[in-house]
Amino acid sequence: CPYSDGVMLENPDEIGPNFVLLLILAEQLHRLHDIFEAAEYRRMQEDKLSLLFYCGLLSSERPL
Repeated sequence: CPYSDGVMLENPDEIGPNFVLLLILAEQLHRLHDIFEAAEYRRMQEDKLSLLFYCGLLSSERPL
């Protein structure tokens, strides 16, 4: 029986396509991570600005 990293494979000929699919999924996951990280950064900046407005340290008339 063919093994790959200790896992038995039903169809060893399918290793290539599965590997390519994993690479595609890994790239998509990396992109999603970047998107969520950017959204979190924007949210933190908005929270920071809201806090500054609330504390009176920043007014809408005064530019950043």
